[in-house]
Parts: sequence; structure tokens; C-alpha cells
Amino acid sequence: TSHSYISNQVKATYPSLDTLSKDIGVVGLDAHFTDTRIAFHDILLFVPSLSRRPPFNRNPNGEIWINGSVHGKVRDLTLSDFSITGLGDIRFRGSGHITGLPDVNSSWFNLQIVHLHASEKDIRSFIPPGSIPGNIRLPSFVEAEGRFTGSLRSFDADLNLRSSFGDAQLNGTLKNITVKGKESYNATFSTKGFDLGRLIMKEDEIGHVSLNATVQGTGTELKTANATFKGEIVQAEYNSYNYQDIAFEGKAQHGEIEL
Repeated sequence: TSHSYISNQVKATYPSLDTLSKDIGVVGLDAHFTDTRIAFHDILLFVPSLSRRPPFNRNPNGEIWINGSVHGKVRDLTLSDFSITGLGDIRFRGSGHITGLPDVNSSWFNLQIVHLHASEKDIRSFIPPGSIPGNIRLPSFVEAEGRFTGSLRSFDADLNLRSSFGDAQLNGTLKNITVKGKESYNATFSTKGFDLGRLIMKEDEIGHVSLNATVQGTGTELKTANATFKGEIVQAEYNSYNYQDIAFEGKAQHGEIEL
């Protein structure tokens, strides 16, 4: 249409137009996209039910730009040297395998991420309301590269992260992170000049922190957490003092932290 431009080689299969309008997951794709532009308007003509899902519900007149190869059905896709922009502020480049689309919240991802950028608004639009703990403030943007396997609720990852709060590295497994009180984690992580105080809404006490640590346990709020942790504080700002080169080990249990 006048709203979309598709190039280079695209083959799409589907049982019938009626089936397509009810379940876009059955659409088969064998495509190599080059500077392809697809308008949300055209997608919604075929699958109007998507109008209730992000990002279509936020910007029905938007458009996405795609490059790279896509093979399989929408609900079971393989991506090669793939990039996409236009889903809000999300920018993705990488390869991998995704099952469960178009329902992002129930999808399973096995991705090698070359670059991913998302804004705070993007993150909030794709996760269930109330799943972010009340004592956590999201950064205005997050960027990532590395490996991600799992869903938006539970995953195994090895990622380099950049954000408006600072840089971090994460290697580990997190489960049920959108289910309050049932979160679990077993991870190694490090930060460099990370504004921890802004993240946990304690800017009056805590400033920028650089550390290396491992943590294992359940719960993200002190009153419900049951976790062990150890590591080294390379540098930290706390109550207007600067601390350096401090090894630590301890546990959180019954609403208390023991070091």
C-alpha cells in the first residue's frame, strides 16, 4: 500500500484470510527484508485484534522498519542478522529464535543480541502492571548486548547493560521476576559508577556504586527476601562518604540484613 514498502524477497503463507484475521501466529514467512517499511495501519487491516496490544494500542499510525532474514511461522520464528525499529523507542539488532508471538508476555526467546535499546515507557508497556516493586525506579533508557534465553518473566542471561543510571554486567538466572513475592535469582553481576540510590529510591543516602557480587535467593523486598550474597565494593558513596575496596558477605532474612 501507499503506507508500506516491502523489499527484497518475501513469501507469506496462511490457511485463509479468515484464519489470518483471528490468529496471525499461523502466518508462515520466508523473507529477506532490505529497508522494509510496514505501517501499523496495514497490519491492523489484516489482524484488527492487535489494536489492543502494545505498541499498536499506543500508536496505531506508527510504522516499523525491518532488515534481515525471517523464517518460520509467526508463532515459531527464526531470525538471522535481523534488525527492527519503530516499536515505540525499541531498537533491536541480532539473531535467534522466538516462539509464542504475537503475545510478547507469553513468548519464549533465545536471542544473541548485538544491540537492544528500550525506554522506560517501552518496558512498562510490555510487562504486567504492578510487577515492578514499589521501591524500584526504572531508568529512562536501557541498552543491552549479549545472550538472553527465556521469557519476560523468567530467563537465563549473560548481558552487558548500559542505562541512564550507569553500566552493569549480569550473568545468571532470574525467575518469576514479575510475580511479587515469588522472585528468585542466582546471578553474578557487576556495576561501574551505577546510581544505585536512584534505582532503589534512596538518593539521600546512597550515590554511585561500583561493585562485583554474587547473589542467590528469593524476594526483592527486604521484609520478604531470603538471600545470601558476597562480593567486593570497589567504590561506593554512602551518607556523603566515599568507601573503597571493601569485601562483604552476608544474608537477608526475616526483614534483616546480616553481614
